[in-house]
Amino acid sequence: MFKTRNNFKKRNSGFTLVEVIVAVGIFSLVMLVAMGAVLSIVGANKKAQSLHNVINNFNLAVESMVRDMRTGYQYVCGGDSDSCSAATTFSFKSTQSSQNDVAQDITYRLENDYITKRVGSSGDAVRLTSEEVKVNRLEFYMRGGTSGDLNQPLVIVLIEGEATIGGEVSRFNLQTLVSQRQIDI
Repeated sequence: MFKTRNNFKKRNSGFTLVEVIVAVGIFSLVMLVAMGAVLSIVGANKKAQSLHNVINNFNLAVESMVRDMRTGYQYVCGGDSDSCSAATTFSFKSTQSSQNDVAQDITYRLENDYITKRVGSSGDAVRLTSEEVKVNRLEFYMRGGTSGDLNQPLVIVLIEGEATIGGEVSRFNLQTLVSQRQIDI
C-alpha cells in the first residue's frame, strides 16, 4: 500500500531540451543588450577623441597667435595704429618670426571661415585652423597702441565658431586678453 522510495524510477540527471533553449535565449538577450552598450560606448569614445583632436588643433592655433602677439611690437589693428574696435585684421612686428635678427611683419585675419597667418608683406597666408573648425567671427580690440603714450598695448581677441565632428556641431566662444611684453615707452 505505501510505496517506498526504492519503488520510484531513478530520473536521469541533466537538463531538458526546453530548459536549454530557455537558457540560451536568456543568454542571447543579455549579450545583445551588452553588445549594444559596448558599441555605443565605442562610438561615443571615437567622437570624443575626434572632438578632442579638433579642440587641440584650435588651441594650438590660438596659443601660437597669442604668443606671437605678446612678443611683438608696433601693433596695427585694422589699418589704425592708435586703437581699434572690432577689427578683423591685426598686424605687428614679430621677434618670434625673425630672419637674420630682422623682425618680420605678421598679419592675422579671418579668411573663408578660418584664421590665417601671413609672414611678411608678400608671403602667402597660412591656414591655422583645421577643416573641422569653422570660425564665424574673429575680432581684435586694441587700446594703447600709440608708441610713447605710456600705456602698454592691450589686445582683446574674440573668436566665435563651431567644430563639426561626425555631423554633430559644437559651438564655441573664446575671448582672450593679450598684453605686449616689451615696454612701449
